Amino acid sequence: MFSGVPLYLSFFYPRDKVGFRQGIFLSGSALANAYGGVLGYAILGVRGSVAPWRCLFLIEGLPVWIVAILAWFYLPDDLLSAKFLTDREKEVAWQCVGRGQTVDSQGAGGVSWAEWRSAFLDWRSYVPGLMYFSCNVCFGSLPLFIPTIISEMGTFNHQESNGLSAPPYALCFVTILACAFASDRAKLRGPFVAAAAIVSTVGYCLLGVSEGVAARYAGVFLSVQIFVSISILLPWVSSLHHTESKRAGGWAIFATLGQFGPLVGTNIFPKDQGPYYHKGAWISLEAPEATVDASPARSDRTAVGTSSSALIYTAAEPSLEVDPSYAVQSDRSSSLSEILGREGIAVKQIDDCFARFFNHYSKLLPGILNENEVNCESYLKESSLLFWTIIATGSRRLEHATKLHRIAVQHIRGGTFQPLLYITNPIPIIKSSLILCLWPLPVDTIWKDPSDVYAGTAHSLAVQNGLFVNGHEQDFARTHTSLSKEIRDIRAHLWLNCCLVFQALCDGLPYLSISESKPYQRKTRLEEIVDASFHYRIKCHDILINATRAFGDIIDEQGEGSKSLLPLIRIFSEQVEIVPLPLRDDLCYLTRCCTRLAISAYYFFLQSHDFKRPGLITTFSIATEVLDAVPRLDAMQDFALYASNYYTRMALLAAFCILRLVRSQLKEHIDLRDAQQSLFKAISFVKRRSMQHGDLDGRTAPESVQTGATDASTYWNSTAAPVGDSFGSSNFPEVYMDWNFPLDLDYLG
Repeated sequence: MFSGVPLYLSFFYPRDKVGFRQGIFLSGSALANAYGGVLGYAILGVRGSVAPWRCLFLIEGLPVWIVAILAWFYLPDDLLSAKFLTDREKEVAWQCVGRGQTVDSQGAGGVSWAEWRSAFLDWRSYVPGLMYFSCNVCFGSLPLFIPTIISEMGTFNHQESNGLSAPPYALCFVTILACAFASDRAKLRGPFVAAAAIVSTVGYCLLGVSEGVAARYAGVFLSVQIFVSISILLPWVSSLHHTESKRAGGWAIFATLGQFGPLVGTNIFPKDQGPYYHKGAWISLEAPEATVDASPARSDRTAVGTSSSALIYTAAEPSLEVDPSYAVQSDRSSSLSEILGREGIAVKQIDDCFARFFNHYSKLLPGILNENEVNCESYLKESSLLFWTIIATGSRRLEHATKLHRIAVQHIRGGTFQPLLYITNPIPIIKSSLILCLWPLPVDTIWKDPSDVYAGTAHSLAVQNGLFVNGHEQDFARTHTSLSKEIRDIRAHLWLNCCLVFQALCDGLPYLSISESKPYQRKTRLEEIVDASFHYRIKCHDILINATRAFGDIIDEQGEGSKSLLPLIRIFSEQVEIVPLPLRDDLCYLTRCCTRLAISAYYFFLQSHDFKRPGLITTFSIATEVLDAVPRLDAMQDFALYASNYYTRMALLAAFCILRLVRSQLKEHIDLRDAQQSLFKAISFVKRRSMQHGDLDGRTAPESVQTGATDASTYWNSTAAPVGDSFGSSNFPEVYMDWNFPLDLDYLG
């Protein structure tokens, strides 16, 4: 039980929080010794038909038996089987616990014997076991012999000795909780282990050299602090290995070596050494010293990049960080069946993920993936990175696929840069980067979002390999290779998707760096390569990029609020209006509304009062159109679940524009009922996107926290202005990030 409970707790708490929980568990031992001393003092004074020692066994044993039965029925096996947690709570808890950990290759509900055996070959498993052995020399003997030591200090009988043994353990109980809490907060383990062992060493020195009652009793108070060292050792061992199976093997070594300690401790206080027991005190003194010496010999592996002598650790970041001791096995030469067997994945799960991806996600990346022939094996042969990226994205919203998603993320994070070192075909890497930019991997906060890294890598590969050149492949040696028309069309689609996706990020890439290039032959028209829907999105994107450049130049040169913005806003708005809209294409209609909104929002920069009022009314009308189109798409195609972040950010932009206008005097000129309904549509959309099971996108977390209140009317009536933070977290162009709407538009009255 002593090794099983800490191992069990490590499955439920992250490594920077498990120390205090395991400290609570071990403090029960100190509390039990204190309680046992008081209880023994009380029971030994009772005279009755039943011997006092029999009563003691019954009183202390029956509660344990009852609790054991209840634990069998009510304790969950792991987080995912905890009935008292909602699906969302399970997902959040799983992400927190998963920091710096790796999924067992055997999967949930089993033990990977290869990983379990690897713990026995890892020297780090034995050092804490030797430290535990040293601590247990004292830990195993103190509770048994402290009453005897106290009774022979002076004229104390056996009953009084039991009572006097309680205060040292009561102090130890408080110290364990305080040190465990401080260890978690300071993210330090070794110094706390060493400090407690030093205090215990001082206590044994007093017991070994002193003969006075007061000094020896003070030594008892100090010597029991060895319990604190053990309470910090437990979370330290929990952080040593990153997979559950290897951690279980490490705990087996830790517990086995440690339990030899009581064999020594229980034989070093023979009766003929009384009343001072100098021999036992001096032997026990060496045990904490060994613990102090061993503390710097090992590092806490919760650290990212710590050295072997480090005593400090930091919380692993980002989520699902790759374990340095767990190398993702290469899939280059592995067949699909071998990978499934190694990872413990069913074929149906892979098929479901691919079906989900190509039914919902791939539509936003037209032309670069073969949607007519979905063959998992072929994608694996093309690129293991692309294979796992499709699985990770397809499993985002797939129920009961949490384990599969974590495995896929681990393979992506563990294998992203390995293919870059041996590039023979950059196309799959660019495809994977496009998917990861639209649907990012799970992160703790938006500030850790790696999308700009993926975008920069893929953008560099695309440029260096000549995707923007007229149909000729260009490798790193600058040699040209003629390509077939089919491959040229795929490359053209790939480059156009790069333009749409990477420039929409507006984070880490100049949004006009590739606007003049044409990825097709000069005599070829774009509409001959792409379908009507994709063509429309490209045109809207080009208009928006040109508008953003023009608006930004004027604002930078002449200052915010230049009147010359007005004709440009009208010109670019008309350009969007005259582009033919494909029939019965709701996504194109939403793209049109979002483009118009992004352009008309610049009316907020005008200083001319005469032109600003009608412009803002137009902005209000377009914002309501956006928020009418979003729920309609959501009702038909579950748009909230599969939309990319661009559309979510535009829905939030529409909501914030409406909210700003209804808080100004312009509210007299707009329909407040329509405004409120539109705002509630935005709230519902963001809530559904962010709160559903399987949502792993951290970008919308700040907005969902604000707008996810049950009573949305409180948000509607709030006088606080939420715009500044929300724009800063939405990765809009720079002109938006400095956009501070005036709270009071008195001049509009």
